[in-house]
Amino acid sequence: MVTHLSKPLGARHAEFDIPTTEAWLAELDTITAAPNRLVENAGPYAQVQLHAGELETSLAWLIVAL
Repeated sequence: MVTHLSKPLGARHAEFDIPTTEAWLAELDTITAAPNRLVENAGPYAQVQLHAGELETSLAWLIVAL
């Protein structure tokens, strides 16, 4: 999920137009509607790093917030 959603953000200063942003948010909503089956003995940020590797901090915290 993280790899898939972060692809459009690959450029250092990626910018989106409104239709692209709406499509990305719709996809994010669909993906995050699935049940969350994360391990219980690790915090959300640690799990993002475990499953997605080192991400840019803002993107990692965005994912944690979901």
